Parts: sequence; structure tokens; C-alpha cells
Amino acid sequence: MEIKIIKDHKTPLYMQIRNAIVDMIIRGELSDGNKLPTERALAKRLAVHRNTVIKAYSLLVDEKYIRVSQKPKGYFVTYGQGEANRQNHFLARHFTPFEYIVSDEFLQTNALFSRLFHTSIDRKIISFATAMPSPACYPKDDFNAILTNLVAEKTDQIYGYASPQGVMPLRKQLSEMLESNHIYANASEITVCAETYQALDYLVKLTVSPGETIIVEEPINPDIYDLIKLLGINIVTIPTDEDGMIVAYLENLILKFKPKFILTIPTFHNPTMTVMSLNRRENLLELSYRYNIPIIEINHDSGLRYEGIAIPSLKAMDTLGNVIYIDSFIFRVIPGVKIAYIVLSKGIAQKLARILEKNQIFLSSLDQYAMAAYLESGVYEAHLAEITDTYREKRDFMVAMLRQYCSDYLTYAIPAGGASLWCRFKVPIDQTKLLIHAETAGVSFAPGHVFYPYGNADADYIRLSYSAMEKRDIKEGVKLMQIAIEKALSNEKKT
Repeated sequence: MEIKIIKDHKTPLYMQIRNAIVDMIIRGELSDGNKLPTERALAKRLAVHRNTVIKAYSLLVDEKYIRVSQKPKGYFVTYGQGEANRQNHFLARHFTPFEYIVSDEFLQTNALFSRLFHTSIDRKIISFATAMPSPACYPKDDFNAILTNLVAEKTDQIYGYASPQGVMPLRKQLSEMLESNHIYANASEITVCAETYQALDYLVKLTVSPGETIIVEEPINPDIYDLIKLLGINIVTIPTDEDGMIVAYLENLILKFKPKFILTIPTFHNPTMTVMSLNRRENLLELSYRYNIPIIEINHDSGLRYEGIAIPSLKAMDTLGNVIYIDSFIFRVIPGVKIAYIVLSKGIAQKLARILEKNQIFLSSLDQYAMAAYLESGVYEAHLAEITDTYREKRDFMVAMLRQYCSDYLTYAIPAGGASLWCRFKVPIDQTKLLIHAETAGVSFAPGHVFYPYGNADADYIRLSYSAMEKRDIKEGVKLMQIAIEKALSNEKKT
């Protein structure tokens, strides 16, 4: 069992040990029943204090990856339930909702990520930290005309109360739009809400009780992690690579933790911008059916595809109704018209509508009728094609600038869509100090470690989001990044 730790890394040593052992367990290098080194032996091997190993082992015991035994004495892996447990599961029962839990508080636990978001909004410096739509891409003229016509009609319905599930004209338009993407859902299976995270929040409250488990991809957006964790839900992460979630590791996680659902962003995953392969999507669905575990699929910028053939969404491939689909227009239309929606079975949709009704009574009727009229007008597809061209140009320009100024320091895969680049440093660098140098110079970015909630010694990544930037700002920002990187590396050499 080989464990590599970095003594001066921001992730605590005990957490690095925990992460390394979890990684070996998930990958099958350590299997059920394997005995771990004694606390003293591992501490000596890693040249750390014994208490550091004790803390790592204690955490692994709490998380049920290992157990401590007196006869025989030692720490043993308790991962994988064997073939017998596989036989206890059977195909496709109906997804049953569980107790609705209301959280007493909602706190933003990741202060750094929150600060970077507000820095992006304030625009006091050039910010690559947050993936945001460009104001130049808002269809302002189309919406101004639509709102003018709606107000001129003077109908009471656009000003009054609406169904908590969403106004019928909008749900019908959404149904037609989804059909063009091979998702067949009638209006009764669609629930309108304000935005993606609100949809996820309500779904978790509807289906999962505190102490129960969900499986999510890692790296993970801090906002999603905070939202779920603050509801008292246990989060188990599964690694990703260039083809998305490593589904080969999923079955043992299912058998071990018995999750209530699996959360995935299969297309242009945030933050990596990877796309889950077709084969992995098929395998993920097969496991969902075998163990009767619902999948929540968040559609993240999938409309912003710059090249290549789109892979069908999990919802389009789903034949048994196990996939719950969440989508939003915030990036592709106008953030101020807060319209998102959820596609799920009629029975669950009705229960979800009752939760929405208790929390907010109803959404803005005017916004919903405006979005319905916008979709009905037929201009949405043309607008989507136009902004896709715009964002493709920005991506290509961002790549060109990184090649010109930062090729010695950063490597990355060019994504086929989305709004960001997931970059990895070629040399070790202290990202906390780098961010200070960068913001002092007038530019910011999202450090990779904020997307790894349990810490990760290999998380030498940064996310650079280009969507809201004009080309002149992209160029200037990348030049400032080069200066900040060189200054951070120079200071590290001195110390």
C-alpha cells in the first residue's frame, strides 16, 4: 500500500491519508477484508505523528470504509458487499418519495467561492472566477417586444396567481422543446421553478432524509455541495476523468452506501467541462435500473455545443422513468427572467408542486407568460445558434491567449462546449498565494481545491471562465495571470 503525501500542501496530512486510502478502495487496489498497516507502522512509513494516522483511520471508520477489530486486531477494509447482496436487488420499482425535510438555515460554507462570485458581479477586476452569461448575449429586444405585447393585452392572468407547477402555456412550450431533444414529457410531468439550485434543493427535501446518502461526481461545484450538506445529507463522491463519471467504480459504492439517488452533470460537467461517454451513460442507466436508484441529471450548458455530435441526454435514453431532469434558461436566455424546470413522473411532480406552493406560493406569472411567448415565437433556436457562435469565438480566443502567455505553466483539454476551461498546472504552485498575487494584479480565477470538498493533494487545477468577458478583457486577464503565476513561482523558489 503506497501513500504519497505532501507535507506543505494546504490539505491536512490526515485528510491526504484518508483520501489516498479511499481512492485505493474505490479503485479496487484495497478490497473487502484487507488489513491496513498499524497506526505506528504507517506513521513511521510516512514520517508523520501517530495521531495523524489515528485521525485518518478514525474518519475512515466513521465513513464506514474500514472497521476496527480486536479479534483479529487491526483495521480492515469493509468495502463491497459481495455477490449475495447484488442478488437482493431487483429491477425497476417505482421511485417513492420520502419525508420532506425543511432546513432551519442555509449558510454559504465556502466563503472563498462566494467572494469570487461577488467579485465577478462587481466587475472591479477582470474575473475568470465565475461562469456567467454575457450581457451582450441577452435577447433584450425580443423580450422588450414580448413584454410590450403582453402588457398591451391587459389580461388578468399575467398579473395574477399561477399554478405552483407553472402556467400551462409555458409547460406546453417546454414539452414541445424537449421533444425536439428526444425527451418525451407532457405538461403534467413538468414543474417550473426559479433556477437549478432551487430545483435541486426541493428534490432533495422531497426524497432524502437527514443521514441518508447521495452519490455525486468529484470535482463538484461548491454551491451544490453546500446545498446538500446543509440539509444533513451524507455525500459520497465518485471520481471523474476525461469521459465523465468513472461508472466502473459505481456499483460497489451503491452496495456499500445504498444511496437515495445519483447526481450527475453528464454534458459539459462543471467544473471540468467533460462529456460522459455514451457507453458510460448506458452503464449508469443499467445500474440505476438494477438497484432502483433514481438519477438526477442537471443539464449544464448542453445547448452551448461548439463542435461534434451531441450525445443523447440520460433522460432521452431512459426507458423506465428513473431519470429526473433539471434545466434552466438563465445562461441561454436572460438571468433576470428566472425560469428553470424539472421533468419527472406525474405523481412526483404533483408532490413537488405542493412543496413549491408551501415555500413560495407561486412564481412570477409575468415572467412565465413572457418565456412561453418567447418560445412560441420561434426565435429561441436562432438566438441559441447566435450566442453559441459568440461563445465559441470567446473559447477559441481564450485558448489562443493561454497558448501565447501561459503555455509554460498550464495544460488543458479544449472543451467542445460550455463556458470554462479546466486547467492543470505543469508545476506545483501554492494557489492561495497565487490568488493573492492575481487579485493584486487585477484578475481572479477559481482555485481547483474549492471543487474538492474533502481536499485532494492532486487538485492542481484552476477553472478559467471566459463567457462573460470581452476579448480585450480576456487578453489582458491572461497577461495578468502570467505575471501572477511567475511572481508566485518566483516567491516559492526564494522560500
